[in-house]
Amino acid sequence: MRIAIDSATMADARYFPILDVLLVLVEARKHAISVNNLADVFASPWFANKPKSDRELLQRGAVVRSHDALLDKSVVFIDAKVKNGGVVHFNRNETHLHPFDAISFLAIPFAVIVENEDYDGAFLFWMARAIEFDKFIEAYRDGRFSFRHAGGKSGLVRSAKILSRGVWPRPDDRYSRAMQLWCCAVLDNDARFPGDEPNKDIVDAVTPYVSFVHQLKLRTIESYLPYSTMLRFNGSGAFKSKVDALYRLEPDAKKHYHMKRGFRLKDGTSPKKAEFIGAASDIVPLGEKTLYGNVSDGDWTLLTDGFGRGLARIFVEEEYRPTREDRLALGAERTAEMRALLVNIYSRL
Repeated sequence: MRIAIDSATMADARYFPILDVLLVLVEARKHAISVNNLADVFASPWFANKPKSDRELLQRGAVVRSHDALLDKSVVFIDAKVKNGGVVHFNRNETHLHPFDAISFLAIPFAVIVENEDYDGAFLFWMARAIEFDKFIEAYRDGRFSFRHAGGKSGLVRSAKILSRGVWPRPDDRYSRAMQLWCCAVLDNDARFPGDEPNKDIVDAVTPYVSFVHQLKLRTIESYLPYSTMLRFNGSGAFKSKVDALYRLEPDAKKHYHMKRGFRLKDGTSPKKAEFIGAASDIVPLGEKTLYGNVSDGDWTLLTDGFGRGLARIFVEEEYRPTREDRLALGAERTAEMRALLVNIYSRL
């Protein structure tokens, strides 16, 4: 993230030790002083007696980051006149902080709030490798962002709110922190058919507390697995027959198919196609009946029970990391979505 420091703050000796800590963060490549702010920094009383090496450090950090066109979408202004906790200006992607708050803010990584840190984090890494956006993984290794485990969709809002407001928040937000631009949320789609929006309330509720929310366009992370990847995971004839049936589904049907559970009902039973299509509307909504009405009886039998929960291991285990064949099989639409999501995160670091 870019840092800009108010001139009056750099003239107040009380804040010099805090500003010195900022140099350490810049040296660690966590952040950089804004190029437009460098002249004011170098002319400030705070920087007057700094060694030449510190000047070179700030210049080098600003120049290096300026060469990466994807970085520095957000900026932090450090100003002693700002109230405790800070202020967020969403429309300008700016966070204004008092020096006392700046260190704690800038010392922690950007938070990517997900339902499950292990699987969802691994999914984003897998996709970063698949689309050859390795800078995303490098930024994680450098500690510039981290995953925040929400423990399921219902925890996304709580996790985001606590990051900004803390536990037992005051009604007047007296102890709130301006963290909204320093986190985002990513969640599954879970739509059962076109037009279904089961997570709309969650998206609406979490939006005020994060820089952005990305809801996957496909039903779950497993829905993004390319054909070639699934066959490397399990090369048996029976598994291949099931994968082939999956890829024979019409595009919308494949997009909304429940990869883990298949067509099984809420009570765990595996219905025949006629039972599924004829089920009461409170068991199977009309949208799902319409979506899967053209599935052949043979493919229905193969896909009824889904692929199980173990499929997500592909994103976690090293032996299933993406190959060139997987990259080609990912497809233009999924590649475009993943690149937009990963760049959106990376640009805020």
